[in-house]
Formats: sequence, structure tokens, C-alpha cells
Amino acid sequence: MEGRNVKIGTSLTPEDEEKLVRVLKDNVSAFAWHSSDMPGIDPNFLCHKLAIDPSAKAVIQKRRKFGEEKRRAIAEETQKLVMAGHVREIQYPTWLANVVMVRKSSGKWRMCTDFTDLNKACPKDSYPLPNIDCLRLMDKVLVNQLGRNVEAYVDDMVVKSESVSRHFGDLQELFDTIGKYQLKLNPEKCSFGVQAGKFLGFLLTHRGIEANPDNCSAIINMRSPSTVKEVQQLTGRMASLSRFLYQRIEKLALAILITATKLRHYFQSHEVVIRMDYPIRQVLQKPDLAGRMMKWSVELSEFAIKYEPRGAIKAQALADFLIELTPPAEEGAITETQWILSVDGASNLGGSGAGIVLEGPGGILLEQSLRFEFRASNNQAEYEALLAGMSLAKEMGATSLSARSDSQLITGQFSLNHVLREQNLRADLLSKLASTKKPGATQSVLRETLTQPSINEPQRNVLFIQEELDSWMGPYIAYLTRWELPEDKKEASLIQRESARFVVINERLYRRGFSSPLLRCLTMSQAQRVMEEIHSGMCGSHIGGRALVYKVARAGYFWPSLRNDCVNWVQKCDGCQRHVHEFCRGVGIRMTFTSVEHPQSNGQAESANKIILAGLKKRVQDSDASWVEELPRVLWSYHTTVHSSTRETPFNLVYGTDAMIPIEIAKPSVRTIAFSEEESDQGRRVDLDLIAETRERARINQVAAHRRAAFKYNTKVVPRDFVVGDLVLKRAQLTQMRNKLSPKWVGPYKIDDVVGKGAYRLRTLDGGMIPRTWNAASLRFYYS
Repeated sequence: MEGRNVKIGTSLTPEDEEKLVRVLKDNVSAFAWHSSDMPGIDPNFLCHKLAIDPSAKAVIQKRRKFGEEKRRAIAEETQKLVMAGHVREIQYPTWLANVVMVRKSSGKWRMCTDFTDLNKACPKDSYPLPNIDCLRLMDKVLVNQLGRNVEAYVDDMVVKSESVSRHFGDLQELFDTIGKYQLKLNPEKCSFGVQAGKFLGFLLTHRGIEANPDNCSAIINMRSPSTVKEVQQLTGRMASLSRFLYQRIEKLALAILITATKLRHYFQSHEVVIRMDYPIRQVLQKPDLAGRMMKWSVELSEFAIKYEPRGAIKAQALADFLIELTPPAEEGAITETQWILSVDGASNLGGSGAGIVLEGPGGILLEQSLRFEFRASNNQAEYEALLAGMSLAKEMGATSLSARSDSQLITGQFSLNHVLREQNLRADLLSKLASTKKPGATQSVLRETLTQPSINEPQRNVLFIQEELDSWMGPYIAYLTRWELPEDKKEASLIQRESARFVVINERLYRRGFSSPLLRCLTMSQAQRVMEEIHSGMCGSHIGGRALVYKVARAGYFWPSLRNDCVNWVQKCDGCQRHVHEFCRGVGIRMTFTSVEHPQSNGQAESANKIILAGLKKRVQDSDASWVEELPRVLWSYHTTVHSSTRETPFNLVYGTDAMIPIEIAKPSVRTIAFSEEESDQGRRVDLDLIAETRERARINQVAAHRRAAFKYNTKVVPRDFVVGDLVLKRAQLTQMRNKLSPKWVGPYKIDDVVGKGAYRLRTLDGGMIPRTWNAASLRFYYS
């Protein structure tokens, strides 16, 4: 047709060219030769609604000024859109955006819309403006062809075929697909039957993706400089372009940065090992870095990245070569050290028995027939046969044993091989022989009689070791070492988030803490051992729940329910629940209590001793124990426990470091595992230099604690000021209160002297002196 032309490749044969022209003529309606040939996509098939932020305000951009040439191009493009029915004129717009004119490579103009303000008002998604409609449309229309024989991005489409003969069928499939949805092609941009083409700014050939020659033509066609000025100009251009041309080492650094950015959760949770042949670590750690390399080095410094040289490629190639040439091992082949055990049990009216066949290396064949003197079911006979066979293999010194049985019950509970009865005939015959023949009738095989079941034999020297494999640490260890996650999506998401605070070192799980860099994670059985040792062990003084929590955390241990478990442990402790009265009554000690002269000051004098006395009461639980023997342990616990007043341990205030408690030997903590005698000696000297700062900080904390206690007490005190001669009532003592109806205040008395700090001396109205001083809290005015 005149005026309707498309481009086809010149490398086609006449036959292929004829087939291609026939396909194009049959689908001439798939091209949009004019604007009126574009009916548009059915809104029922694809209609996009912009998710605009409700708080966003409508923006009407100011009109921009364009040149004469651009104004004519804008008018022409707008007229085409009006004729096609894509746009219409309105009088009162709420959103108004200017157009952006971009010159094409052909010299024509492309009119685009300024989506800056609209993008700000719309939330981000996988289809950003202005390509949102085109992207979603192509994904939906070509859903059955994308990746198979068509590649598309926005409005660029490439039909790819493995051979020329299949290319025409792929073209026809594309024409049928776009014709179904009334999608039209621009004939000026279409090329058919070519072996290379431009796609997204690159050249696609059978060799792969290559640079676009049009973009490189300026460099390729540039002539060599012939004058000094041209050389200077070339040097300036190279210096200007150098910031766009990355060196090899810069490309590697950028690749690591992009990987760390996209996989941030992995880089933050683990130590990443990067193997390469380039000295990337030395380059990133150079002190004279500048520009983008310095920026990348700072961004990568937050991750635990370890750079290692890559191993030799030749060794890996040789290993792969040997693996390919090594023939596969024959199934069922017996190795030199492998023994095969075939067992079977039988039970009938004549009795019960079992048959055992043990095959070993070197052609060794042992047959054994067992007869049971007790009644046994068929399943019990199978179990007895297996136990007897394993005992026989142990006596023969077998180290690798493969057991076979025709009982699915037995093989389902152990790692055994299930075989058919036809493949286990020898053991089957021996079991029937043992269950039917009388003792002494079988002399060609080993014969043995069991008088009682194996389960009734007493167990001696048996050590049961229970390992908490399914503990709370299991999911974290599985994720950090093998990247395994639970099937539950919520639990898997929780493990991924929480794993950033855990690390595996030497196959042990540690938690990043605030009180110390690393806290060793414990199972519940290990946690109970730690709590028992710290609370009531060799150096334990039965401290309270809160002190036990602080001491466990300070020692470097962690488990999820640490605080609750410590409190419950103290509440359930037998020694902490006993009372000294019961102990004294049991051993025949008579306790006599006396009153003190100044009870107000007695609590202050005994404040330092009450904790030690409480620990002694809980340690002394039997009549044979002596408090003198328990005193060093209680004092050690007292000196290694953090005090709430100073927020430090007395041991640390004296020696400059925390003492090692016994449980750190049984369950090594971080500082025990990483102990170095040389570093420890140097660290102790540094601690002694800094001990003055620690003591000053403890003194400040103690003063602050005293002030808090005084402030709390003073808030409850009603201020009372008395002068000499005032009449007052005194709070009655317990000895003066005979019953519940006795008065709580006695007097009146007269103020004889003001001692100060709220203390007063009293005398009776007759002039007699009242012993000791009285605090204002125990006095009140008497009104007459």
C-alpha cells in the first residue's frame, strides 16, 4: 500500500522474506497509521485509579514559556491527542501540569507531562508514574509470552526466536494477542526479520548485549589530536569524563555496597565473608581515600565484612573433574567394615522364637536361633530378635551395622531397612524353626534360649543424657547457621527481626547485650544450674530475686525468662522459706528478745549487717552446720553482688574489677572463653588506674540514693515545731497499751529542751524528766 511501509531485515532469504511479508499483510490492521486508528484500550480490561494521598493538595503549575518551534510541536501533538479522543478541553482544572518537550533521535519532538507534583501526592508502588499504565498494560496483555518469546518494557517490545522458521509463528502469536486487546503498533518504530536490534538503549545480537554504536559514534569518529591545544582539550575531556568511568576496583566496591544495601538484614545479622582476587580491603581502608570511594568505605564500615583471597581455580576444576569421572557406588554393596544383620521373629501355639543371620566382611556368616521360654507376641518376638542380633554384632566387634527386617513396626521406629519376607527367608526359617522344634533338635546353627524378656533385665551403669534440642535457641541457631525458618510466617518474621541481636560463635549462641557486649544464651536446664549455683551454691547467700537477676546478667548469661525465673527460684527456695525461730526451736535454743534504748538509731547501725544475717539464716538449715563455716561464703556473695546504692560490687570498688564466680567455670561466659593471660595482666593495670573514677561514680550514686530516700521520707513527715514550754502528747509505747481500747497518745508533757533536728527533751508537769530524746514524729500538740 502506498504510504504504509515498514522496515524488514536484509539478511533474509527470498523464501523467508516472502513468508514475513505475508504475515505483515495479514496483520496490517495491527498498525496505527494515523491517530484515528487508535481506538484505545477497553476500560473494563485495564483501568488504573491513582491512589492519591487524601492530605495532598491539588497543584496547578504556572504556565511555562516555550520557543516558537516547541509551541508548534505542542499544538500538533495536542491536536493528535484530541482527534484520537485521549484528551479533551476543560474550563476549570483542579490539577494542571506543564508539558516537557524532548527531541527524538530522528529530529522530531516527544511531548511528555511533568509528573513531579503528582508523584509527590501518590504513594510509591512498583509502577511509578509516568509509565504506570504502560507497564501494567504490557504485563497483563503479554502475560503468556513474556520471557518465552517476547520481552517488553513500557512501549518497547522484542520478539525473540530460536530459529528463523519459528520466528513467523511467534510474530503471528504476538499479532493475535495485541489484536485481541486493540493494541496498535507504530510502524515507524518497527523492524522485522533482523538479527540485531536496539532495546532500551542497547544493541541486542546473537552474541549478547552490546553497546549502541550511535552512542559511541562521537568517540569512534573522533580524530587524533594534532596540535598542543587539541591535546589539552582531550586531556580536559578525559578528566571531566573520569568521574563517570569507574575503575575495576571501584566497580567491585560499588557491587559490594549495592549488595549490602539490598541485603541489609543479612549483613547486619551476620559476619559476611567476601572472597576475591583484588585487594579491596586495603583500598577501602586507605587513609587518603576521597570522593565516592571514601563515601562507600564509610557506608560499608557499619557491617562486619571479612575479606579473604579466593582459592585457586585449578584445584576446584580438578575436583570437579574427578567427581565427574568417579563411577557411582553400587547399591547394596558391602564395604570392608560393614555388617548386615537380618532378623525375624515368630510366635504361634507351639511357642515363640527368633532367627538371626549376621553377614560380615570376608564371607563371615553366623546363624542363630533363639527360643523363648516365656509367652511373647509376634511384635515382641521381632524386638527380641533385633536386640539379640545387635548384641551378637557387638560381640563380633562390628562398628557399622545395617539391619534388615520384614516388620514395618520395627523399621518405623529405628533407622532400619525394610525388606520383603521373600528377601528375608533365611532368618524367617530360623525363627519358625526355633518356635516349632524342641530344644536340642537344631544342632547345625547356634542355639540359645531366653528365659525372660530383655526389658526385665536390670539396667546397670546406664547414663541418660538429655539434650534440649528443641529449646528456645533452636530457631535462632537454625536461621543464623543454615538459613532455616519456621513454616509459620509470623514466627519466621519474628525470628528474622530478632536474629539481628544474636550471633553464633564457636557453635554457641550469644546475645548482644547492653550490660556486656555478648551474653551467653542458656537452655532451661543450664539456666537452673546457674541460678542454683549463684543463689545457694558454694558462694551463694540466698540473695533476693532482683539481686539474683542483676548478678546473673552481670556474669554474662541470658535466657528469655531470666527475670521471672530468678524471682520464682527465690520464692521456691527451701532455705529462703524457713524461719530462724523454727530452726532454734528444733535444736533446743531458747531465744530471749530485749528492747533497745534508742530504737530510732538502732536500724542505722545494723543496716550493714542485716543482709549478712539474713544470708546466714538461710545458709544454716541443719543442726550440724555452723554459722562460722558459712560466714565466708555469705561474705563472698555479699562482696560480689551489685548494691542498689552504689550500683557496683564492693569487690569492684576495692580491686577495680569484678570477681569471677564459680558458675563461670562450669558454664564458661564470654570473658572466661576469651581469657588471655597477657591481655588480662595489662587490663588489670588499666583497671587500677581507673579505680578512682569508679569509686567517685559509686560515691555519687550513693549520695543520690540517700537523697532519694530522704526525700521520700520527708514527703510523709508532717512538720511540727515546738518551743520550750509547749504542752505535747507523746505516742504510747507497746508496754503502755494494755488492750485495743488503750489510748495511743499519753501525756500531757512539757517541752524542756530543743536538741535540734526534730529532737526534744520532755518533762512531766510535776517537773520529772522523761528519759532520752523524742522525735517530733512521736509528738503532737496538746490543747487545753
